Amino acid sequence: MAKAKRCSACGKDFSCGPGTGDDCLCEACLKKESARLMASRDKIVMCWSGGKDSALALHSLRKSGAYDVVSLLTTVTDEYDRIAMHGVRRELLERQAEELGLPLRQVAIPKACVNEVYERRMGEAIESFKWRGVTKIAFGDLFLEDLRKYRDERFEYRDVLAA
Repeated sequence: MAKAKRCSACGKDFSCGPGTGDDCLCEACLKKESARLMASRDKIVMCWSGGKDSALALHSLRKSGAYDVVSLLTTVTDEYDRIAMHGVRRELLERQAEELGLPLRQVAIPKACVNEVYERRMGEAIESFKWRGVTKIAFGDLFLEDLRKYRDERFEYRDVLAA
């Protein structure tokens, strides 16, 4: 049953569902507060391998509410048309991104890619995200300390997260 309440922000009377809270917000103030909180979250890119560790890391980031995940970032091997890390077909990768409701940035690399090419292409992709206000990158596999150190050094992100 709807209950008469007074908005704690603007003082307007409104009706809402049952509840005992005295700090309720009317719909307009709730929308404003939600927008303010969304704008204050760090923008983050999820490096996506298409595997379970990436999926779990993304789930943890979203569940925390502390981050605004703005895109997936994936390396795809040109000759195989698959994610470089796990060999997931591009078609499935694109469906994953669509189901997750996230834009997908694909970085094309050749088979037997040398580090110089990988670093240059990933660096360009990461730089483009920096210009869009992204402050963090998340990986699902950074429990490997040497890999984490390599990514920190090469891509100049001091705020890399292991989710």
